[in-house]
Amino acid sequence: MEGGPLDPRHRAARMNDRPRIAFVDREPPSGFMAVDRRCLESRAEVEHLVYPGSITPGFVRSCLAAAARNDLVYAFFASEHALVPALVFKATGRRFLLVPAGYDYANVPEHHYGLAARGRAWLPKLLGRLCDEALPISQQTMWEFLDLVPSAAPRTMLGYLGVDATAWEDPGVARDDVVVTLGYIDDEAWSRKGIDRFVAAAADDPTRRYVLAGRITPEVSARIDAIGPANLERPGRLDHEELRRLFWGAQVYAQLSWHETFGVAMAEAMLCGCVPVVRASMALHEVAGPWAVTVEASERDVDAIARAARSAVGVDRAAMRDDIAERFSLERREQVLAAAVTEALR
Repeated sequence: MEGGPLDPRHRAARMNDRPRIAFVDREPPSGFMAVDRRCLESRAEVEHLVYPGSITPGFVRSCLAAAARNDLVYAFFASEHALVPALVFKATGRRFLLVPAGYDYANVPEHHYGLAARGRAWLPKLLGRLCDEALPISQQTMWEFLDLVPSAAPRTMLGYLGVDATAWEDPGVARDDVVVTLGYIDDEAWSRKGIDRFVAAAADDPTRRYVLAGRITPEVSARIDAIGPANLERPGRLDHEELRRLFWGAQVYAQLSWHETFGVAMAEAMLCGCVPVVRASMALHEVAGPWAVTVEASERDVDAIARAARSAVGVDRAAMRDDIAERFSLERREQVLAAAVTEALR
């Protein structure tokens, strides 16, 4: 059968240095997914396969056509957008590379967070069993993934995300006594990402500027209108240059989440010299490393933020930047993606 698992063209593609990969994406694409696509494009021929938001006949046809042209399908997160591509590629003898990355394998029933906690464990379990290689983005994510799909252990390798240090060079702004956090803030993120605690810390710390950057849903914005203090700024969604200037002008980046799987914005803020304040999230500690100021169990968030602001004066920001740039370099991400593709195509 032409295009099938025995097609010589596909056997040859798996042997050369430029495998053909279908990259499953959603609109609008997430920044970290765009980084992965660029990393893959440096070593493979990559086709963009866009999930339209629901499983449509057109999307199924696109998956079938992509399977005829490609050796492997790549999906970031084990949720609906990955289901049809995974099933089609596996049914036609192709390979499936999965990146477990967050809510897909998280299981936090007390907060009703994660697909398993919402009664949908069948989906990440199925995708975990189907994948030829899994590339969780942190140790925490890997443990959550293997807790749900233990049989995938021989097919799993750790692969931290990459951040582009060259995109976060010093724009020459003055650093001020500012605490910042960033994210898309909806009702779920209000608690999980610690935005409620960030707003409360601002209210307890009226002499310091707090900046909550990123798009905020109208419901959450109305909630902040009712309780937010005067020293809390909400500039909305910022373009890259505006965000770079904000990070370089701040002392502290607060990531007060009760669940995270990496913390890309925190890593980028650290490239800009912000001292990270985190709660007891394993993945955030993996990323922040020795630079983290941790909110202790008996401590208020605002007290940890004050400690971080005081310590920021003596922090070797160049060393912190070099550490983040080296541990999470794009080169490392390219290498681990290439290794995962090679393993999947064996």
